[in-house]
Amino acid sequence: MKVKGKISKIHSDLNFGMVTVPKHGKVFFSSETTFGSSSFDDFKTDDDVELEFIETERGLFAKSLSKTVSKSKFQPEATI
Repeated sequence: MKVKGKISKIHSDLNFGMVTVPKHGKVFFSSETTFGSSSFDDFKTDDDVELEFIETERGLFAKSLSKTVSKSKFQPEATI
């Protein structure tokens, strides 16, 4: 099941970060997470994301993570 969240912390030098997911809390992600067509370095704090996670002995871990595109940020290239 995919859920939406927001990146709350990134430690680029250590290749891990945290996503805050409503109703689930903090979800850990790392360079072991699948990013689809993106890479770990493409994500920044406060990015809206969609993820799938699993529960591990150490907590929640994001198996996959991708950015969500906000329709409100769409800007046309030109006006006619």
